[in-house]
Amino acid sequence: MAILAGPRPGPLTAQGGNETEDLIWRLEGLRIGYCVQLLVDSAAAAEELPAGFVPVRADRAPALHPALRSVVEGQPEFLGWTPSRLCVYYLDAVEAGDIRVTNKSLRKSQMIGVWSLTAADAQYGGPQDLAVELLSGSGRLVGAATRAGIPVREVRASMGKVPSVDDDGVPSTDDRYQFKRGKTLVTWDGRPAGDSAAVEGAVESGWSAEGRRGELWSARMVLSPLTRRGMVGSIRIEGKDGFAKALKASPIRFVGPLYQGGGGEIKFSLGQGK
Repeated sequence: MAILAGPRPGPLTAQGGNETEDLIWRLEGLRIGYCVQLLVDSAAAAEELPAGFVPVRADRAPALHPALRSVVEGQPEFLGWTPSRLCVYYLDAVEAGDIRVTNKSLRKSQMIGVWSLTAADAQYGGPQDLAVELLSGSGRLVGAATRAGIPVREVRASMGKVPSVDDDGVPSTDDRYQFKRGKTLVTWDGRPAGDSAAVEGAVESGWSAEGRRGELWSARMVLSPLTRRGMVGSIRIEGKDGFAKALKASPIRFVGPLYQGGGGEIKFSLGQGK
């Protein structure tokens, strides 16, 4: 999710005086965060990957998500498909270098996201989460990322209540989170399920992303959300471009868990170019 690049600061100084190339972006006020677990046809996945990477089959992917494992065990025709994740986070504010974007409106927030595929370097192997689509709802952050050499796609994001009423005229209490990427509209309508549970410890995830000049960035997200809950509702994909087709074709779109409250950071480290 290398999507929060502000004007790149100089090297940071680590303990002991050693200089590092790590870049840190701070995330504040997590309104909602969730991931969608998917399977993508390997031929379609290969078209999305940068040169030098190949998609990894589900039956060869390490730490396959239980929801995906249940699909491939019951439907062997999907063993050769590629595990994928679409993760979305709506926040009060994002601090990226000397840029800070914030919006306290109840209907607006700073949205960031990443669509990743399980892939391996064709020469050296080693399955990893490779971000093939980096998303941001802020034009300022997109522009700063572009100047730093990290490609990011701007999306239109919104949040609110589902605009419907029941047979008795009572308005829906379900939440609606949407973002539009090109001609694809992704909508989640629903609500948290059951009682909230406090989150003990941090929630971590990592991925790699190709920079604009062919360099490879690795990213580590560490979130400290206040609560974790299940999700009741549905996710809807509308559109006809490659992104929409890949998401629609998945035999499963497992959403959750839902994280809320707290904040965190993303640390990016610049690796070696291919």
